[in-house]
Amino acid sequence: LAQAICDASKRDPWTPPGEMGCNSSKDGPTVVANVKAVHNPDSTWHTPVARALCASGGGSRALSYTMGVYRGLNELNLIPKLDAISSVSGGTWCSSIFMFAKSYKGNDVTTVDLVGADTTPALLTMSELSKAPGAIASGIVMGDSDKILAESGIEFVGREYEVWPHVMSRWLLRNFDALKEMKSYMALDDEAVSRIKTANPQ
Repeated sequence: LAQAICDASKRDPWTPPGEMGCNSSKDGPTVVANVKAVHNPDSTWHTPVARALCASGGGSRALSYTMGVYRGLNELNLIPKLDAISSVSGGTWCSSIFMFAKSYKGNDVTTVDLVGADTTPALLTMSELSKAPGAIASGIVMGDSDKILAESGIEFVGREYEVWPHVMSRWLLRNFDALKEMKSYMALDDEAVSRIKTANPQ
């Protein structure tokens, strides 16, 4: 078990790509996380995985694509057969909501509510395509991401490390009651949340 300290919040946001240096003049929180090397044959991170879903990044396009994958898997009744889900960036925007959303706009939410109803491509019309998407994409189709980003950038001048979490809360997670709260945790259970809080008292 290795202990990793992620201090990306102190990274200078204007550093050119490829230069992942930190700007020590920007004070932000340090996050402590437990990291396990899962590539070792004796890893106890999880039980053996026979079927897994890996979702890549790519912002809102990755979210839309991943939501379509979940919809297809749901239509084929294959989601219960997945042993693991691994995702990054935009794929995680979708997967995190899929895994942790319990309610949507104050109501209990089902898998079909999240990913959208089954579709037959040959029957899709412009009228059908203009209907509201699955709940996972409900925040990103509002057309106000630039406004939310600009307002958050102004609100957190001097605390730029707070911009992105607030943008995600106000944009992507806005319709998911528990997930949009800044103090909520997307974790396996209450024990995991307690461990995270203990390791990160700030």
